[in-house]
Amino acid sequence: MFTPDLLLNKFNSWLNQKTRLVPSAYLHWILGVLVVVIAVLTGLFTGWAAEGSMKDQDSFGLLARHFADYNNFDGSVRRGPLYPFTLGLLFRWFGASNFTVIGFQSGLLAVLALLTYVLSKKLYGSWKLALITGLVVALHPMCVVYVSKILVELLFAPLVLLMIWFAYRSLVHDGLLNPVLAGFFAGMAALCKAVTLLYPLFFACGTLVFYLLRIPQFRNLSRGTLVRLFLIPNLFLLITISPWTLRNYHLTGELIPVSKGVGYEFLRGEFMSRENGYLLQNTNDEVWAKFQMEYMRIVEEYDCLDDEKQTRVLDSLMKAFIIEEPGQFALHITKQLPTFWYRGENFKKSMFYLVLAVVSLGLFLLGFVKTFRENIFGFSVLMSIIYFNLLYASILAIARYSMPVYPPMLLLGLYGLYRILRSQIGVIK
Repeated sequence: MFTPDLLLNKFNSWLNQKTRLVPSAYLHWILGVLVVVIAVLTGLFTGWAAEGSMKDQDSFGLLARHFADYNNFDGSVRRGPLYPFTLGLLFRWFGASNFTVIGFQSGLLAVLALLTYVLSKKLYGSWKLALITGLVVALHPMCVVYVSKILVELLFAPLVLLMIWFAYRSLVHDGLLNPVLAGFFAGMAALCKAVTLLYPLFFACGTLVFYLLRIPQFRNLSRGTLVRLFLIPNLFLLITISPWTLRNYHLTGELIPVSKGVGYEFLRGEFMSRENGYLLQNTNDEVWAKFQMEYMRIVEEYDCLDDEKQTRVLDSLMKAFIIEEPGQFALHITKQLPTFWYRGENFKKSMFYLVLAVVSLGLFLLGFVKTFRENIFGFSVLMSIIYFNLLYASILAIARYSMPVYPPMLLLGLYGLYRILRSQIGVIK
């Protein structure tokens, strides 16, 4: 009779037999190539299957085409430059088509899967666990779904993972290199989406709180480490984004670190909160149709037909709402905290995102409990989850925005599952 224990033991024996023939010096590279190949094939297959439904909903494709043709972004300060710049170069070299996008996004999926494979091997020393982690990320629906979408998530996610990784290493290793790299990758991530601008400061403050609370894992941090954590990542983040910030200042005469338009996104989030979006009573299309009526009413009331005046008006309305109605703002955040994990285009997709979130968060908690006393990488992941969830809940929170925290959650969570399997059935050594 085939039991799960027997099947797993047979698989383990077969894997050991096959890999025993490969010199250990080459095994790590061979498995890394395997992860990349499977990720690329998965991306190409799913991307081509959905090619007919691709939309440029956030105008990244439009910016990329303009950059490919004219070598500039047409004076836009609405989006971070890194994704349309990279896509624009590919459009220039290979043509502006959906197939160029799918190839690019498949490559990004492979980079993300390979990165989780490498970091898992560095953290836990097991090539089997690293292989499983890389393959899970390569095949995970929350990652694969963005191959066929002209959106920034698959470029943003590897940069966020590296930001988290080097923030963690800044805690456990002396020297300047790790905090420098933490700031650099936070800056590169901000050039995709400005939401990471405050992450280094948030991470440093969280570390200080744990240090002051005398949490055992943070009790022995030196004051020099804390000072470096506050100063160096933030400094190098600013250095990394400074060319784009100067470009924005030259264009507009305003100090815009990466992009503007947060007032518009806040208005969308406030409307979603008012409509009780967390209850999933309406599809996104239905909510946004109602929102457009509200938006046009504001445009007419404040006579702000041009983009620059609209931005000023919406930003001022956002600030007034936060200052004058703190109770409503707190309710706005509370209602949007859960939608960060499951709010999709419709009810069916929202339920699917909810299942993915529950499973991944469950794995993360398992890994966090199993590793917190011996390895504080889980702290870095926890800080990223809290940071992104709170920040997006303050503005506009939908399931798509949670995608970048899935790879670090899986990196930690699969190790917790590995520990349980090893202790319970002794299959994975």
